[in-house]
Amino acid sequence: MINKTLLKNLSEEHSKFAAKFLEDIFVHKKFNLSNFNNEELNIIYIILKSVSSNEMKSVITCFISKETLLKLLSLFDNLELILFFSYYPELPLLKNLFKKVTPPIQTLILKELHESNLIKYSELSTITSGTINRMGNVMIQKQTNSKAQIQNETESVLDMIQNPKLSFEDTAIAAKRIEHQYEINGMEKLSTTIISSFLSLNISVSNQAMFHSHLKFLYFISPFTKRFPFHTQLLDPLLPKYIQSLTALPNGEWIAKVLNQIPIFMIQMILRELLSIKTITDFDKRKIYSKLLSEIKNHMSQEKTGNTFFAYQQILRGQQNE
Repeated sequence: MINKTLLKNLSEEHSKFAAKFLEDIFVHKKFNLSNFNNEELNIIYIILKSVSSNEMKSVITCFISKETLLKLLSLFDNLELILFFSYYPELPLLKNLFKKVTPPIQTLILKELHESNLIKYSELSTITSGTINRMGNVMIQKQTNSKAQIQNETESVLDMIQNPKLSFEDTAIAAKRIEHQYEINGMEKLSTTIISSFLSLNISVSNQAMFHSHLKFLYFISPFTKRFPFHTQLLDPLLPKYIQSLTALPNGEWIAKVLNQIPIFMIQMILRELLSIKTITDFDKRKIYSKLLSEIKNHMSQEKTGNTFFAYQQILRGQQNE
């Protein structure tokens, strides 16, 4: 029920605080726990992250004062906040909090509650903003799928991808929202436009911030490559840039570390391109591909884990079935 790996990273002093905090809840049954400094709030956040049971998360958060809980929620990412609505039992606080989140997050909260708690769903769906409408049993945002709407959505996603303050989780939530709100034709048109617009930005991968933008884009577009397999062809122009960046890395271990950060679909695209070496006539290009393949294979022979190894095994199985 508790991921001890997360707690092992705590210092001795922080471990003592965590033990006392849990003792106050589960042994002494102290309610309205409060007066925590920022460091202590962060430890409580780590405790909640380490707990796999929603029932236990519910117990812990119910023993914390409302004022303290709101401070704690400021540490949550969007996915953790959505989950919070499913396990926290007190509706008044949830209603007030629901009014403060953006319509896209409201939509995802309602979808989660429609599947897990219809009572909460019913209560919260009555206070959604005017931009949200009911379709069947699920609340969705109204969309026009017009040219202007597609353009505005594209600009919003590109801004998110280039914003260093936002994470992969934020772009993943944006992708889920689009999947829920758009009909299949509008979704295809929008995702195609986003790919084209991202490629036109010609963002380098020469530093960590730019590489992070590429990662956010790839994690955003990943679910759409499953719906629309031809999207991978639209992404082919990225391959030379990614492969060239791998040549600057010192060895196979570093190459695998970088590749393992990338969604599996793109790892497979890169590996397939490298494996096409037999069809390449350019000597310099063959030399680069051969060196990268050799380093990757040598590393995988020693380290049979990670997305790179998994992606490579999938390719091999596919070749065997052809």
